[in-house]
Amino acid sequence: MFHPWVYSGVFAIASAAASVDFRIYKVKEGPETEELPIFSEPNKLFSRPNPYMCGFDLWEATFSFMMLTGNLFWEIVTEPLNGKPVELYPLMPHRVAIIPGELGPREYQYRIDQSSEPVHFKPEEILHIKFFHPLSDFVGLSPLNPVAISLATDFYAMAFNANFFKKGAKIYGVLETDRNLSDPQYVRLRKQFEDLYVGPSKAHRAMILEGGLKYRQVGVTQKDMEFTALREGVRREVLGAEKVPEAEVGFYQTKASALLQKRSFWEETMEPLFKKICSNLNQFLLPKFDSNLVCNFDTSQVSALRDGEKLKVEIDKAYVESGLRTINELRKRDHLKTVPWGDTWHRPVNRRAVSLVAEEEPKEPESKVRDREEAY
Repeated sequence: MFHPWVYSGVFAIASAAASVDFRIYKVKEGPETEELPIFSEPNKLFSRPNPYMCGFDLWEATFSFMMLTGNLFWEIVTEPLNGKPVELYPLMPHRVAIIPGELGPREYQYRIDQSSEPVHFKPEEILHIKFFHPLSDFVGLSPLNPVAISLATDFYAMAFNANFFKKGAKIYGVLETDRNLSDPQYVRLRKQFEDLYVGPSKAHRAMILEGGLKYRQVGVTQKDMEFTALREGVRREVLGAEKVPEAEVGFYQTKASALLQKRSFWEETMEPLFKKICSNLNQFLLPKFDSNLVCNFDTSQVSALRDGEKLKVEIDKAYVESGLRTINELRKRDHLKTVPWGDTWHRPVNRRAVSLVAEEEPKEPESKVRDREEAY
């Protein structure tokens, strides 16, 4: 909530994820799948998960909680008669307590505040998705945990900088004199100095000293502390922990490098997150509707991946022309309907086997052969 790079990185991931279309498919015989219509029960659930949220808000909260805390908790409200989910509520992870059991969580407890009575949930009423934690069986590890010390250091640096300007953008020092000052002189001198030179509105005033007074600086400046380099280092650490390229938050050298970073962001950061979320939904939520349902996030319209899509098309074309893949095999991979002619390899007309070309080479007439032999 208060650190710019933490917020920027989490917001980049959450908004990117929420902007991608979420699709649900039904697996038929073999690898063939069929996309569910938008008015189907699962799609209705994810387009409006509860009376207070739309689908975009659900995914934004989901990926924000995952990146900030390493945990995601959804309350699953089901229909009493058939057990199908009818509402989804993302729960704030810091309010959730996991009560351990012998083989897993025995129950989940949710408190609005410390003084309220907890709401009890059975394990099947909560979908818990978490990042790996090497020291816990029940909670995930936040990606920001390894940079906690760097974040604390940066907060101190920001507080120092704010206080620096609040005090008039001047470094504290001492007033020196060879004389002995009485207590009233000391109090009057200090008050005069603070009234004239301390405070934002009094910054950059010319300092006039009398009576042999000298001003000597005793603090360090931002330059002495390498303030800018310190903050840049923290920015790189935080964004690196979140796997967010600097181009996603507005820092890049050239447009070409920015495009490469944005493509890397989708391929190396978003795709693994999408797979993690979908694998959990495929196993623990969608089977409540139908055991043959699977889901994914459709990134085909992401502009940063279009160059990669062009390369993919060229590779697929080479597969089909060489006979290594059939058209239907590629269509099934992309969750498209098969076509009647897609299982047959159609050899390009300009390609012929070397053996066939050798057999069909025109032969020289025998009469010309005899004439050449006689002449010889």
